[in-house]
Amino acid sequence: MSDVVFNCKACGVRRVKQKRTRLPQFCDCRCASKFRMSSGQNAKFSMKSRTHSAGTKEKMRASFLKRIDSNPESMTSWNSIKGWYKGIFFRSSYEYFFLKHLEKQHVDIRSDVKCEPFRIAYIFEGSTRNYIPDFYVESQRRVYEVKNSFSVDSAQVRAKGLAASSFLEKLNLEYVIVTELDFDVPKSRDILRLINADPCVFIPSRKIETSALDELFETQTSFMKLLQDKRSFPKFPVDMTSKDGQKLLKDISHDCMHELFEAIHLLKNSKQHRQTNVSEFDREAFIEELADVLHYLIEICVLAGIDTNELYKSYMKKGTINFARIFDGY
Repeated sequence: MSDVVFNCKACGVRRVKQKRTRLPQFCDCRCASKFRMSSGQNAKFSMKSRTHSAGTKEKMRASFLKRIDSNPESMTSWNSIKGWYKGIFFRSSYEYFFLKHLEKQHVDIRSDVKCEPFRIAYIFEGSTRNYIPDFYVESQRRVYEVKNSFSVDSAQVRAKGLAASSFLEKLNLEYVIVTELDFDVPKSRDILRLINADPCVFIPSRKIETSALDELFETQTSFMKLLQDKRSFPKFPVDMTSKDGQKLLKDISHDCMHELFEAIHLLKNSKQHRQTNVSEFDREAFIEELADVLHYLIEICVLAGIDTNELYKSYMKKGTINFARIFDGY
């Protein structure tokens, strides 16, 4: 790509950048945002600004970090496309295409790539903040941050980079920032279509509405509360680290497997050594046994504190791995 010289429309500073599909107009995304706000293009967002006290900001940041610590795949914002590719979580379309780029370099992303592996403290505008890089490729001993090329020169990105380089150098790891100029990213109008067409990708809905699965969980929870009232059923969710909690889950799992065995016993025509053909099959009884299995399975989830949203995402995430295994000749 050839370079182009231009004056930023927001701050007037003379810049040199690579010419892409459209001529550059701003230093970075901040200048672009300031220009749009001042020109009224984002008036509907600026009419009612939100202000937070220092204490509120700290609470919001602490809440964000708590979600990240407990679940690196937390859907903390919806500013871009988020989902799983072959079991690896990505927070933007650029991150998805970067994972595809790693595969072209013969990196096995399912075993070699870790998502959001470190939390690194850095100082910006006089306050200590936390930075979580995107990916760690173990075989390369590199930690990658995937950014838009318009934002790599911002002061905050530089502060994050300096802190990350210093932190990772002590671990003998290299810190690398990559942008869409370092790997293939299709034209914007094709991005969502291409990602959705990939069978190894799952993009969760922004709002997972109430479904039959929610009703099953609610019914089972109500039944378990009834057992607490009328029987000696323990409190739930249980402590997953305790001996009693794990023993209860193990006992319920055995009951679940017992119901599955009862369903299997109805498959009387499955014996390979039997010469006679048993054509009778009690389908209603088979479904009833499977329903018992589902009762116990949902009870295990409720006891463990797993809700439908979490189970749904985990199920679909594992689905991206299963698809990948078939395509990869597993």
